[in-house]
Amino acid sequence: MMRHPTGTRRRPWSRASVIWTLGRPSPTTVGSAVLVLAYAATLVGANLLTSHYGLIPAGFGFSVTAGTYAAGLALALRDSLQYLAGLPVAIAAMAVGITASAITADPRIVLASTVATAVGELTDLAVYTPLRVRGRRRALAASCALGAVADTVLFLHVAGFALTATAVGGQVLVKAVWVTGSYLLLGEGVRRVVSGQRLQPDGA
Repeated sequence: MMRHPTGTRRRPWSRASVIWTLGRPSPTTVGSAVLVLAYAATLVGANLLTSHYGLIPAGFGFSVTAGTYAAGLALALRDSLQYLAGLPVAIAAMAVGITASAITADPRIVLASTVATAVGELTDLAVYTPLRVRGRRRALAASCALGAVADTVLFLHVAGFALTATAVGGQVLVKAVWVTGSYLLLGEGVRRVVSGQRLQPDGA
């Protein structure tokens, strides 16, 4: 045992404990890895669902492409990944998702998704990044709302779907309201668990 200068004793660090402490991934690293996998998976899932099922009813007279729910979640996951790990990691995850989609989904759907996702990244840079200093939740909501409109119009046009009010309105409603709203509530709880502490208000 080693004696601390104050007179108390402390246990010496063993080699195993030092290696474990240095090699243990931080919550941020684990969270980033989970978000990378989730973001790539939602891109693949959205393209596969739309390739197989096309347009489906969404209620209230609206229709959406079958992958809209996954695509809406992808918008929020992308912004969260950029917040946690940075833009280069978010772009890398997008590339993984698009590459996997190209192998498994309809080529025209993948092209439309690629174009829409690329424009979504530009929208993200123009909206989410500057607004983040005023509050993450506020920036996420604004980015997802604007990104949902741009993503929807481009995707439907390139994929060959008609730009009808029911299709555009249904997709924007799902992406910007239902999925993103649910994600904000779920994400707040996940962030509290990962951080292990109460989050401070961020200006939202």
